[in-house]
Amino acid sequence: MDPVSQRPVADSRRQSVVSAIDFSARELLLEGIPATEIVRVANQEETDIIAMGGRGSFAAGQEFLGSVAKRVIQTAPCPVLTVPSLLSRRMRSLI
Repeated sequence: MDPVSQRPVADSRRQSVVSAIDFSARELLLEGIPATEIVRVANQEETDIIAMGGRGSFAAGQEFLGSVAKRVIQTAPCPVLTVPSLLSRRMRSLI
């Protein structure tokens, strides 16, 4: 199944999670330096938490955050939750 045909399934699952707990979320498509834009919007919107994926690498059993996640964590006005990508989880199982 290609990623485009999977999107409605992912959107449906996300909506199920959003309705099961009391929070609001929205998607934005912005141009610019990713970490800078994420932090700018978090400041502007008075965000409570930022949740983002990570595509960091591994060395000697330790996970390293990607540069965008690291920069957001360092400069965000709120807590940042990073979720490892599927590829990162598969790599971890090999170490």
